[in-house]
Amino acid sequence: MQIFFDVFRIKHHYVNDKKALSEFCVRNSFNYPWANKTRIHNISFGFVDTPLIKEGNKENLIDAEKAAWCLVDLMDQKEYYIAEQVINCKFDSDEEMLLHFNKATRSMLKHIAKSNRDIKHSQ
Repeated sequence: MQIFFDVFRIKHHYVNDKKALSEFCVRNSFNYPWANKTRIHNISFGFVDTPLIKEGNKENLIDAEKAAWCLVDLMDQKEYYIAEQVINCKFDSDEEMLLHFNKATRSMLKHIAKSNRDIKHSQ
């Protein structure tokens, strides 16, 4: 039961944080470059082929190197400014999408729990 509450709490915070980050980036993009000298980008990736996703159709995941190149591409000065972008992977079905979400959530919870244990033991 505790894992359910942990998942709910993490998803709730994640959604709220992503929304706040999105609004911040879009709002501040209007100040670049005359008042804000720093470009701010909010890039949301779908599922990238990383160890967090160990099962499911790996062919539909975003290749990690291609995801990195999407970020590198933002560094170049252009005639336009991309404040926010969503780069999603493909899904063959709702079931596949839910499988990825569930596996990633479990993997992330395990990773967070391990990090918390490591922090406690290092203090």
